[in-house]
Amino acid sequence: ELRSLASMVICYNICVELTEVLWKTLLRDTFQSDEAEYMKFMAKFSQIVGVGTLVMQLMASELIGIFGWTFSALLTPLSMGILAVLFFWAVTLKSTEGATTSAAAAAGSSKIASMALLLGTTSNIITKVFKYSLFDPCKEMAYIPLGE
Repeated sequence: ELRSLASMVICYNICVELTEVLWKTLLRDTFQSDEAEYMKFMAKFSQIVGVGTLVMQLMASELIGIFGWTFSALLTPLSMGILAVLFFWAVTLKSTEGATTSAAAAAGSSKIASMALLLGTTSNIITKVFKYSLFDPCKEMAYIPLGE
């Protein structure tokens, strides 16, 4: 059980690094000329993560009580996996669309880039909220039997 938990933690950190590096690259490309807009975006992002974590933290004990420890512990990696696949798909789509040079294709590419950025932002918000409010408490709960 301890090996499974360690594997989940290691895999979580690897997945976060992979998605966040790509997401931050998209952010840099989107806000490259306006540092103030980037700062506003990141402030809003941090606010949403904070409020979302607070709300989920208030519901966490009920969720764990209703759905159990296993489901609650797996909610973070499952949501992260699903959202990461969608995010990487959108980024791949953006990369293949970016090769064309017509005005209509550029507008379509801009929409795909916006979709990729939205999916990446959503993925990062949900992943962080679930990690702080469910994954970390479940991880700590797993250590309780080790003391007996």
